[in-house]
Amino acid sequence: MVQNLLPFFNEILKTLFINQMKIICLLLILALNCSFGYSQTDNFQTYLDSAKNLFKSAANLSSEELQYFDYQAILPLLNEAIALNDQSAEAYYYLGYTYSRMNSMDANGLLGMNEEWVQKASDALHQCIAIAPFYSGEIIALDPYSKLTSEWGALATSYLYNYNQQAARAAFIEGKKQGGFSEYLLAIHRKTLAACAPNAILISSGDIQFFPLLYLQEVEAYRTDVTIIDAGLLHTDWYASFLSDNNVVQFDIPSDSLKGISYIEWEAQNQNIGKFTWKVPPSLYDQYLLRGDRLLLSLIKKNNFEREVCFGAFFPNASWLGLESFCDQHLFINVLNPSKKVKLNLNTCKEDFIFLLSTPTWNTINLNSANEPQLYDMYYRGMYEIINKNYFKPKKAGELLEIIEAAPIH
Repeated sequence: MVQNLLPFFNEILKTLFINQMKIICLLLILALNCSFGYSQTDNFQTYLDSAKNLFKSAANLSSEELQYFDYQAILPLLNEAIALNDQSAEAYYYLGYTYSRMNSMDANGLLGMNEEWVQKASDALHQCIAIAPFYSGEIIALDPYSKLTSEWGALATSYLYNYNQQAARAAFIEGKKQGGFSEYLLAIHRKTLAACAPNAILISSGDIQFFPLLYLQEVEAYRTDVTIIDAGLLHTDWYASFLSDNNVVQFDIPSDSLKGISYIEWEAQNQNIGKFTWKVPPSLYDQYLLRGDRLLLSLIKKNNFEREVCFGAFFPNASWLGLESFCDQHLFINVLNPSKKVKLNLNTCKEDFIFLLSTPTWNTINLNSANEPQLYDMYYRGMYEIINKNYFKPKKAGELLEIIEAAPIH
């Protein structure tokens, strides 16, 4: 009887929480509209700061509490701020992010993405960029340009995973028209896919890597033999089951148990794939192995080296599962190669370095974006890491250093 009433009580709590947020916002607006002695500028800043603080407060909520957080309650504060100052790029930036979170609070909601909210977020981000092409306001996670890639990429992926490939392709194409999927991002990720062996499994991480890779496969039909898996999505409650049910990849955990996998207490311990043994450390607080990391480990063990496993460049340190020292670091991917029988190809390194440093590549970078020049810098430092790790003889190291030194100064 009590069990049957739980959904009813949860709905009541959700309604109370949402109504409480709306009341707080209305009281703030009423107080500001009735205030005397405050200039229009003061009121604008108060509205904007209130909206930002309310938005940020969601970061302190548990996953259960976050389900009841009402991002829509932030809209009146931002709309009031914009009414007082319609030249605030930061207000439009937060408006774009608010519409985005209304659509999907996190990756668990990706399958239910709504195009209307994506368009609203996109419109707000365009207003932000129109006011300040080089946006210098507060950044939540991504700059306005990269957020456009993320929004339209998420919508396209939602269509793709709901078995609507035509709509997915259309969303990717629209996303490029809207300013996402820059030529630089696409060029870099073509090189990423090109570096993979036939039928490889490529483990990506993050929107700005995952969505351009899918764009290239769906829109350009480029390297569709490569299976792209996003490590971040493995933390959601649906992604692993989707991959297993559709035979994209398999896990060494029974398919009907995948949704129930959670984080566990974990001490560094040995794992085996055939004759290969390595130690897997905890992925959080030196104490736990997270759900997504458990599933990634399961995937890699089940693959049993039948297909080449590659990790995208700049893979998160906490998610390596202790495998980073068993990978060959190429410029655009890291290839799992415990035997070290295959050596890094010097000519391939040269080609990658020349590509990255060429003026045509540099000219495609959006210098107004905070993320794209940062990405370039990371690849630039990666060239020196490759030299230091793989080329100890002066002759070969010198050939690669000459390429870097001869390149135009960017």
